[in-house]
Amino acid sequence: MVAPLFDIRAATFCHSGRPPSLEGATLRVLGGERLLLLGANGAGKSTLLNLLGGLLNPTSGEVLFENRPLSLSELEHNSEFRREFRSRVGILFQNSDTQLFCPTVREEIAFGPLQFLSRDEALARTEKTLVTFDLEALASEPPYALSGGEKKRVALAATLVMEPEILLLDEPTANLDPRTRDFFLDALSEFNRTPGRTVITATHNLQIAPLLGSNCALLTPQHGIALHAPLEKVLENEDVLLQVNLVGRRMREQVSDRSH
Repeated sequence: MVAPLFDIRAATFCHSGRPPSLEGATLRVLGGERLLLLGANGAGKSTLLNLLGGLLNPTSGEVLFENRPLSLSELEHNSEFRREFRSRVGILFQNSDTQLFCPTVREEIAFGPLQFLSRDEALARTEKTLVTFDLEALASEPPYALSGGEKKRVALAATLVMEPEILLLDEPTANLDPRTRDFFLDALSEFNRTPGRTVITATHNLQIAPLLGSNCALLTPQHGIALHAPLEKVLENEDVLLQVNLVGRRMREQVSDRSH
């Protein structure tokens, strides 16, 4: 059996005094997998993604990365592991304001490379990325002043400039106009051209799902994982989609048509 890239074992997470946002989740993610975390709003997709990104500790259970414990404590105290993990794993949040904090777009994109590369190499990679993402005209602008679509483009550029092996995406196409959405999908397609790269995407959008992944972990309204299967098989199972609140009765026929 191939060792998983990520191994989530009966993980539960709850904020103090609140019901669990994830409960008893078990999931094995293989390297090179294009996996969707598919579920309705509030099912626990973002929580699961944050566990995979080493941004949260499970309240119970455990998360392993290449058979090594993945936790806030491990990342804090093991500098070698932290450097390796943060250089290999890129995270794109649903709300771009969460991750944009530098005074200008250029500085935003340069921030990550400057932590890991020589200054000359980091700045060269930054300028190349500004061109690739058509951000040259915005390079001196403050990110907070940009439109929502522009912020998403900057956030994606700041993530991909690091050339990560693993990409974690939280509702990446939400609230994007068609042109920006197509730009994002093209950039993701280019990212996937390199063999062995892993993409894990949280979404509730069944229309965009086939463009984002080929396998699916289906989260339930009870904050657990119902199954891990090829996306095509999941989309064919209209009863399951109805049970997990991803479609209503009136949408079943539309989902069925898209899956054939």
